[in-house]
Amino acid sequence: GFMHLMRYNIFLNRNKIPKESKMDTNHNFSDEELKEKLTPLQYRVTQKGGTEDPYTNKYYKTKAEGDYNCIVCGQKLFESTHKYDSGSGWPAFWDSSAQACTLKIDESHPHKKTEVTCSQCDAHL
Repeated sequence: GFMHLMRYNIFLNRNKIPKESKMDTNHNFSDEELKEKLTPLQYRVTQKGGTEDPYTNKYYKTKAEGDYNCIVCGQKLFESTHKYDSGSGWPAFWDSSAQACTLKIDESHPHKKTEVTCSQCDAHL
């Protein structure tokens, strides 16, 4: 089915993990470790559910081939072949890698919202 996944802001780390590098499977990062590892904006988005301004993400318009990985744990989330221009101002993908994302439905507002998180480390995407 069609998945309109947006708000893939800073957490995306396209092809930055060397092939010999292993994904961090510990996922028990302390707040202090995360603040050292991430920029303030990356921390606010991935850990506090924030977002960045639309049209400011460096991957918004890129057409380069490759994988998009979680900035926190390194899990492969998306492939460039699944990227499209949604006109939203954020990178958008119509599919994710196998079980890489978790969708959390929030019906506490008049308009239902869906939060997308990394299935490995629960980082907000």
